[in-house]
Amino acid sequence: MALPFILRGDGSFSRRAADFFDRKTPAIDAEGVSARDLTIDDQDTDLWVRIFTPSSSSSTLPVIFFFHGGFFALCTPASPHFDALCRNLATACAAIVISVNYRRIPEHRYPAAIDDGFEALKYFQQHSSKNALLDLSNTFLVGDSAGGNLVHNLSSKLALAREDLSPIVIRGQVLIQPSFGGESLTPSEKEFADVPFANQRFSEWRWRAYLPPGASRDHPGCNPFGGEAPLDLAAMAIPPTLVVIGGSCPGQDRHAQYVDKLIAAGKEAQSIFVPGACHGFYLAPKFPHARKFCEDIATFVKIRVASS
Repeated sequence: MALPFILRGDGSFSRRAADFFDRKTPAIDAEGVSARDLTIDDQDTDLWVRIFTPSSSSSTLPVIFFFHGGFFALCTPASPHFDALCRNLATACAAIVISVNYRRIPEHRYPAAIDDGFEALKYFQQHSSKNALLDLSNTFLVGDSAGGNLVHNLSSKLALAREDLSPIVIRGQVLIQPSFGGESLTPSEKEFADVPFANQRFSEWRWRAYLPPGASRDHPGCNPFGGEAPLDLAAMAIPPTLVVIGGSCPGQDRHAQYVDKLIAAGKEAQSIFVPGACHGFYLAPKFPHARKFCEDIATFVKIRVASS
């Protein structure tokens, strides 16, 4: 309901309206999870994170770096629905969740948000001795919607650069209905073009605002398998991957293709298909599949921690 006030009919974006409708939640101890905000860079990028720790923990725990959705333009780790989601993930996965406040569009284009994710990883690598509860040798990258896109591109950046993040070891990545696109629409994008959320109009604005000026939607920031810079997946160290696919989500064809491409390249990849689920279904706690969604991610995390 707030989108018409945020993205105006003339295509302009109102940051003031976006922030007005996104009422922030303070970092507090609630629902068995403690939370605190940590500033990483308060000058150049305003990079900060919200850290969620199960309150009963007294030993080291796996680490989840979480990247929230919001079309690359909306929300922060303090947004109520993402604060709640991270608390649920921390509890279900028995993990410490670090939710990253990356730079957003239209003020900051690709690859600013990806760079922020990289800087967050580097910060915790460099300060690992100061965070005794973090088992960085069992680190996971998790993101939904736009955040799922960022997880893919951050993982690709690390694989291509062969960056040494020791003691951080990335054991897996979870892409929750990741925001991908392309010049040609898929059948599911055509079928669900007019859904109330994640519709084609807002999607087209997002890519124009996010990608470098003049880039097409086959740019790697949008299309992992586009013609502008195709990835040699077989040669890349891609971590085990879980993709969450919704049965009423416009992006479902691209999500299924992503899994198929990884498997064809010899990578470990799997998907969870949620029948009838719209884009962002997991942000509605009363949706029947929302609770199981966290349990499925927890299973993925715990299996890889046990085998590490």
